[in-house]
Amino acid sequence: MHLLARVAMPDPTEDTPTTTLYQELQQAFEHFNQALFVRELGKSLNPCIITLQRKRRSHGFFHSQRFCHLSSGAQADEISLNPTYFALHTIEESLSVLVHEMAHQYQALYGKPGRRGYHNKEWGGILKKIGLYPSSTGQPGGREVGEQMSHFIVPDGPFVRACNELITREYRLSWMDRFPELDDDEYEDPSLWEPIPAEDAPEPSRPEADPLTNAADPESDERKSAEETIHPPLRVDRAIIPALQRPDRFVLPSQLPPKTPNTRRKYRCPSCGNQVWGKPGMHLLCGESRCRQSAMEEKEA
Repeated sequence: MHLLARVAMPDPTEDTPTTTLYQELQQAFEHFNQALFVRELGKSLNPCIITLQRKRRSHGFFHSQRFCHLSSGAQADEISLNPTYFALHTIEESLSVLVHEMAHQYQALYGKPGRRGYHNKEWGGILKKIGLYPSSTGQPGGREVGEQMSHFIVPDGPFVRACNELITREYRLSWMDRFPELDDDEYEDPSLWEPIPAEDAPEPSRPEADPLTNAADPESDERKSAEETIHPPLRVDRAIIPALQRPDRFVLPSQLPPKTPNTRRKYRCPSCGNQVWGKPGMHLLCGESRCRQSAMEEKEA
């Protein structure tokens, strides 16, 4: 006799961390779709699948028609965001990355994306109309097209107005990664974790953080945008600082155990270029007959 265990099904009306976070992202997507793409550009985006990823120094990416429904065969685009950076930037900056990726989706639906993630003039024009300005440096004066592109928020532009409409409804991204990316020297400045005096607080419509920078994925094609990478911010969102200062909530790099040093070395034949890996200090000879047992040179892996 086989006994079947009765598994209690979760209450679909109960909020869980998963439903809370994804509902907040979906709410932002739907709001900006109507406020920016329908209102400003006259066309709506298709529903997409929003995912989270933690690829180092990648703030997010867009991939057209990445998902396929098992039964119907319907396809859906993907917008992926990195939750590691939610705690390190203002909510406006985090949402601007979502809108940045939505602009890639809009171009994939109604325009002609550049090959292999290239940010062309058409994409830049879409960004300008919705209140984000393309720039290779993330600031005024940078190049407006290229593979490695960024953007800055236009003060009092459509994005700022749409963002203010959303945030006035007590909207926030409630869940954040407890292990934020803080490996750069800029994060060693203790003032980063100090509350900003009200008179020194930056205007929310101005890009006070370091720029976003796009890094093209070698596997990308016409339907996939370059990844959006981001540099450290100058300041952390004031509303998040108290939580960051509590060790029971966030774990900073100084609190992590030291990384194990890399002891592996690469050995390369100067004649044929063959490579092997091994422990430091080994004396290896190349076995190729044409190399006549050339001594392999030790290099760091």
